[in-house]
Amino acid sequence: MHLYVVLLFRMVSERASAGRGEDAQTDYGTPGGTDRGTISRRQMLKTAGVGLGAMAIGTSGVTAQSAPEGYHVPTGEDAVGPRVIYLNDFGGEGDNPQGLIHFLQYVDYLRVEGIASTQPLPSSDEVHKQIDMYEEHWENYRTHSDFPSPDELRGLVTSAASSTQSGYEPSGVSETAQHIIDRAHADSDDPLYLAVGGSMTEVAQAVHEDPSITDSIRVTSVGSWNTDQDPNARDYLYNEHPDLWWVESDSAYTGTWTHTNADTCGYMQEHIHGVGALGEYWATIEPCCNGRGCWQTGDFFTYALLLHGDPDDPTSPSWGGRWNPTDHGSNYWTDIGGETIGRWADDYFADFARRLSWGVEPAEDPESQPPTTPGNLSSSNATLTSVDLSWDASTDSGGSGLAHYAVSIDGAHFVDVPAGTTSTTLSGLAPGTSYEVGVTAVDGVGNESGAATTSVSTTEGSVVTAINAGGDSYTSGDITYEADPLTTGSTNSTTDDIGGTSDDALYQTERYGEQFTYDLSVPDGTYAVQLLFAEIYHSSAGQRVFDVSVEGTEQLSEYDLYAAAGHDRATVETVQGVSVSDGSLTIEFTASVDNAKVSAIRVLSTDSDGGDELPAVGDNANRPTDPDGDGRYEDVDGDGQPTHRDVNALFENIDAEEVQNNPDAFDFDGNGRIGFSDVLELLRQV
Repeated sequence: MHLYVVLLFRMVSERASAGRGEDAQTDYGTPGGTDRGTISRRQMLKTAGVGLGAMAIGTSGVTAQSAPEGYHVPTGEDAVGPRVIYLNDFGGEGDNPQGLIHFLQYVDYLRVEGIASTQPLPSSDEVHKQIDMYEEHWENYRTHSDFPSPDELRGLVTSAASSTQSGYEPSGVSETAQHIIDRAHADSDDPLYLAVGGSMTEVAQAVHEDPSITDSIRVTSVGSWNTDQDPNARDYLYNEHPDLWWVESDSAYTGTWTHTNADTCGYMQEHIHGVGALGEYWATIEPCCNGRGCWQTGDFFTYALLLHGDPDDPTSPSWGGRWNPTDHGSNYWTDIGGETIGRWADDYFADFARRLSWGVEPAEDPESQPPTTPGNLSSSNATLTSVDLSWDASTDSGGSGLAHYAVSIDGAHFVDVPAGTTSTTLSGLAPGTSYEVGVTAVDGVGNESGAATTSVSTTEGSVVTAINAGGDSYTSGDITYEADPLTTGSTNSTTDDIGGTSDDALYQTERYGEQFTYDLSVPDGTYAVQLLFAEIYHSSAGQRVFDVSVEGTEQLSEYDLYAAAGHDRATVETVQGVSVSDGSLTIEFTASVDNAKVSAIRVLSTDSDGGDELPAVGDNANRPTDPDGDGRYEDVDGDGQPTHRDVNALFENIDAEEVQNNPDAFDFDGNGRIGFSDVLELLRQV
């Protein structure tokens, strides 16, 4: 902003204050005095000490390394500020890029939902340039508070209109205007503040396109610039939406430098210039302090209202000033005077310096900071019972370093993956099933990052046979369940609704008894057996307990159905890697308390190669199987379960013809040949 314009605004401000009579003498409170207690009206804003009083900024001995007393914007768990989109002509006069430098020091506290460079210089180049500088020091910033990653900030940058509003009625919807609409409709009970240091065109476009957002947005803006440079947008909002929540400043915003006794040049030179990339850049802007950058961040007020004080009440004291209500609508405030902003200079200069220094000085205990969240989590190569997972590496700013990644499925811990490895295979999954998968990074002292999450699904298995236990033939989708062929045991049914399923009929019947066995005729191969249950009789845990064996191997032991699922609720237990070599699949139910039971049975083929089988390895009687359907035959000895016995079988027969002639089946490390490294990889997997 040119000096003559600044002086003109100051004259207008002083003249307006003089014309208010007694109002001009209102006691706005003493910095550090009792009126600062008003900030307790917003629980997230808490004072961190006493006021600075008459501390002489620049000569007080306060350095960027020694945090001063006074109000500090909250950090850490208390850093939950208002939602805000910051709009300014960042490529314009020096106060605009300075405003962005200052704003970036508070992105841990403010819930930033957008950044846009508006008219008269709508290029986003300045925004990205400063985010690049922020990135140079982000690892240090984040040791002090939860500063968002540079990529998160880049993802919030939108493009503004190519010109200010040409007519009274807004036309078109810029990317930024649409973003305002989208964020105004976000699932939040909190208002969305639009801190506008530049053109009002984006706000006018958004409100014109969707007037309902006026219930959700709150606007703070520099009115004098828009009255002169973007009058159509400004006047449209003023005239057509008188109830819009709006703090508009014609002159008081200059109080950040025109109404303070602070030695701003001395302070900038001692505490801002050269402090990291952003501090060095500051020194090149508005060179009015012996050729170096001074403080003229008038647009600062648009979001300073949100940093200190009560944003819900613009008439109360705050770093962004106090504002007069008017008779224009119910939610419109304008200038009282620049002194209501400048009087807080001691505090907001000191807090700015404190935060800027964080970029060059990590917190004393960086080990309290978790690693960054893994990026770009994705899945691939889904099979009947497995899915490959990969992600981008996390970083850790503490000395302990990254220890491992923790992988969870549907909220339950599944596996730890060593640091340095950014992929794993989720095996043992049920065919045709969707899962929610999460990956977190854990450092050497146990700090855990936020979770990257994604949904994964296994492929549908080919149903070989299905039985509606205790009931008649039943069709669901493309699966037909045969009527129960057993004559041993007993049957029971209910008409109750069954929770957790749309196939109530399958779970409303049951086969039960102290002991009963299904011998199902199937081709030789590898299968997944799904046992469908619902407790339709008992009403508490411990009243029914039983075991289930499949092909002679106990798969469910002391299974308490009510404890697992409750009453009248469906659950499915899946047994993977069942190898059949005699044409018959045997499932045996044996009770230990009351009766065993089952509602339905599904048998799915998991032979991913169409049923071709490998020869038995060494002296083992059974052929190898592929329990998870990924094309690798982890069950080397053919007993249906990958265990350390399979590692021994592979090691002892590594040179055997049946192993060397089947590299696709036993090349566990994926290097195209069979060797000792495959034994080690199988050991790791097992």
